[in-house]
Amino acid sequence: MGSNPASLRFFECPRVGTSGSLEQILDVVQDSGFKVSGIMAWRNQENDVLISEYYDQEALEKMNIAYGLRHLGFFALDRHSEIVLYFDINWTLLGGDKVEKSWILATAFETAMFTAKDDAEHHAQRFLHLGERLYQATQPQFGWIERGPYWRPETTGYTTWHDVEKLKLSHVYWANFFGPAYVNKLGQEFLMQAPGWKHEGLDDGGLLYVLTSSLAGTGPVAVVREVQSYFGVEHVRRRPRKGRKRSKK
Repeated sequence: MGSNPASLRFFECPRVGTSGSLEQILDVVQDSGFKVSGIMAWRNQENDVLISEYYDQEALEKMNIAYGLRHLGFFALDRHSEIVLYFDINWTLLGGDKVEKSWILATAFETAMFTAKDDAEHHAQRFLHLGERLYQATQPQFGWIERGPYWRPETTGYTTWHDVEKLKLSHVYWANFFGPAYVNKLGQEFLMQAPGWKHEGLDDGGLLYVLTSSLAGTGPVAVVREVQSYFGVEHVRRRPRKGRKRSKK
């Protein structure tokens, strides 16, 4: 895995964990042009159970294992690019059948295609297309796509669970998926006028905001600083390593 893998992260997906939700996610991934394999489940990263090597009838018949363990993991190979993703879908219960926290994490194992001169934009758009399809299926409170330090399933990038609970925007990523509650708080007009490459209303009242057309680098410094000032956040895209400051050029 590269030092700054490309990842997709969705927070608080109300449909995850409900009957048929995992099958719907798998269908969306496959319908988006990805081949699913290595479907598995476990609790607390121990005693993993292989449900099926491929998304077939055996996988459908054994999906109750994933629901019981409240976890689904699988690989996804894009048929239209070089992207290989590992998905980790998990949820916790507050009591009874009420979901307390739920998330989807998809991480690319190789990242060179997102920085290559010839096809970086194509690969970024493939990843973004999948993110849009998954958003519509799972309707998260907040989500993002970014290249950065490896974020494990139990970590949250530069955004905390408390941030999402309070509808706080603490960090701006390459692609930002705002659920309806975030749009209502921040304002649709405010988000649509933010400096960036793409602003798209989503069917549930949410909004997709993307900084640039490619995941390569962090984008033009002028744009990054404009976004930083517009949203009033300390950092945009990747945080600089300790002791290292971003160039002012």
